[in-house]
Amino acid sequence: TTDPIEQMAAVIRGGESLILFPEGTRNQGDEALLPFKSGLYHVGKACPGLNLVPAWIDNLHRVLPKGELLPIPMLCT
Repeated sequence: TTDPIEQMAAVIRGGESLILFPEGTRNQGDEALLPFKSGLYHVGKACPGLNLVPAWIDNLHRVLPKGELLPIPMLCT
């Protein structure tokens, strides 16, 4: 499917964890939080009973500046 909500729901139903940034982008201003986008709501609606665990990541811009690639470990055989 090309529906991103269904793709995320399928990952969750498969037993995997999923990290969402509900603001839809990384805040680079002085505001503590930007308004949330609706994706988190739609994923929760698609997966009834899902435990949503809020977390705050401070200084993300120092650890992983916007535009940098996130290294993802993987097995190559």
